Amino acid sequence: MNLDFQTLKDKILGCWNGKNIGGVLGAPFELKRGTFDTNFYVQENLEDNPPPNDDLDLQLVWLAAAEKYGRQLNADILAEYWLTFITPDWAEYGRGKANLRAGMQPPLSGHVENVYHNSCGCFIRSEIWACLCPGLPDLAVHYAYEDAVVDHSEDGLYGELFCAALESAAFVESDRNKLIEIGLSYIPDNCLVAKSVRLAMECHKSGISWKEARIRMMNEVPGTFGLQSHNIEDNTENFPTTPLANDAPNNIGLMMIGWLYGESDFGKSLCIAVNCGEDADCTAGTLGAIMGIIHGNNNLPSKWTSPIGGIINTLCINPTKEYMLGGIPKTVEELSDRILRNIPRFLDPKTCDLFANNGFSIKTQENLFCPVRNDQNLAGIGNIWGPSSIWNEDFGPLTIKKDFPIFRAYLDHLDSVYLQANIPKKLILTVYGSEIAAQQWINIQIYVPDYVKVLPGKSLGAPLQCTFKTSSIVEITLLAETIPASKTDILIDISLVGRHSSGLIKTTLYTK
Repeated sequence: MNLDFQTLKDKILGCWNGKNIGGVLGAPFELKRGTFDTNFYVQENLEDNPPPNDDLDLQLVWLAAAEKYGRQLNADILAEYWLTFITPDWAEYGRGKANLRAGMQPPLSGHVENVYHNSCGCFIRSEIWACLCPGLPDLAVHYAYEDAVVDHSEDGLYGELFCAALESAAFVESDRNKLIEIGLSYIPDNCLVAKSVRLAMECHKSGISWKEARIRMMNEVPGTFGLQSHNIEDNTENFPTTPLANDAPNNIGLMMIGWLYGESDFGKSLCIAVNCGEDADCTAGTLGAIMGIIHGNNNLPSKWTSPIGGIINTLCINPTKEYMLGGIPKTVEELSDRILRNIPRFLDPKTCDLFANNGFSIKTQENLFCPVRNDQNLAGIGNIWGPSSIWNEDFGPLTIKKDFPIFRAYLDHLDSVYLQANIPKKLILTVYGSEIAAQQWINIQIYVPDYVKVLPGKSLGAPLQCTFKTSSIVEITLLAETIPASKTDILIDISLVGRHSSGLIKTTLYTK
């Protein structure tokens, strides 16, 4: 089906107004555990001046990156923007930045020594990818992955993929239950995010109240976010706890409770999400964006939009570098207009018709569900070159992925990023050829410091097939008797015999 320009504009505006509304509504209840009874903003004298919210701030930086790089955007670029423009050093934001500064590339930056990798900091920034890829959840998930791995992994990452898929599909599908199933189709069945979403659906179907559903969620998919408050001594509910910051599954479950029990009423849904406590500005903000996309801006109640006036205030963006971002949008309308201008260069020309009447139109995904799934989680989605190829059962959060003109390479660190004296460290290099290359050979040159020995050698060769399904796999073993440095840089140069194209993968191993 085609998504016309006026509908698209209305839904994008609805997305960001809904995001702003939910963030303002929930902010006073963030970091609080308990059930509450709010039914409107509690801040006094908003007067078109809403408080800033990091949920929005981060996505304004992503928009600037998309404006410059278009469809070539990837995790490496986003990581550079993250280091340059994002000011917070707390929690997952700080751990991701610390890992990047230490030389780790995504997805290692989001996973290594990151106790916050399952927290809420990336599902809250999913809307930008849905708006740039409206009605194209497969593509939205691709870019959401590139975003999430900068500072998250596992359930933190799955939370963003779930939300991005659902929000993108909401541009052309309004059935709530179908949208939830579409989102679930893009994440593993056995992850905690999927468990929390299905638990919320089960509670709603059973007829229990939202407060009873919250109790089940807090017991069966527990989190820690509400316990980070200074009022921790006031917690009397004694729910089970999890390791620090395992919060994305729990909060997405609470967000789903708000949506399911809100009976399609915008204000009621957001208030229930907020009244569940925990990361309330994030749950209400994301839910507000979802409902804003579904209903469109023209159908959002003025009761909720008028006090904020579409104003965007920021807190987490480096103000001295605003000019490098092309300016920070000051209103929801300005933000929406910039996204609309960028969509045609962000999408494939076959998807976005620039010559449609009354503005461009978008040919949306025919089947909004994940195109390919296997029986165990997600693996081999689409072809190895397509948007959904982010998933492969053989590659985990310690695998660096690089795309080059006619091949794709993966460097798997297996169980760790540490090099220890007299203990072999194995790396697995996997290379896939592209459709434009013939049968050929690859040359691999490995550069390491003098104290590191490489087995079977620093210069290797391997056959490369011209198929997406057949890979060339090389095992590399590193061994050092002594390690005089705190970290060891490894460079792997991959070139094709008879071709000018080559690719370089850099990784860093640490002494522990």
